[in-house]
Amino acid sequence: MGMFDTININRKWLPESLKKEEHGWQTKDLENLLLNYKIDKEGTLSILEESSSWIEKPLELPKYDSYSGNITVCNFVGEGNYDKFVQLSINFEKGKLIKLQEINELL
Repeated sequence: MGMFDTININRKWLPESLKKEEHGWQTKDLENLLLNYKIDKEGTLSILEESSSWIEKPLELPKYDSYSGNITVCNFVGEGNYDKFVQLSINFEKGKLIKLQEINELL
């Protein structure tokens, strides 16, 4: 399966039904190095520098302040954290979140 990165999304951007969820969302659309990212309340995507501390050689981590593209994230949500599998599609333009929507194709 490989390694996933984790994105913590500010609740402001989550659909109403997911605002109570307090966990990171997994993706394989970024570096795939078990790194941690965040989307803040302004919709800015950034990498958390301390997330690469486990890597022996220092990495030149990319900057995402000008990232344009789509990222798909997923996780299990619900009372037992395994009640429902949810995928979100997040669209960025020049490092800012433009649109976030739930993908229902697998439900």
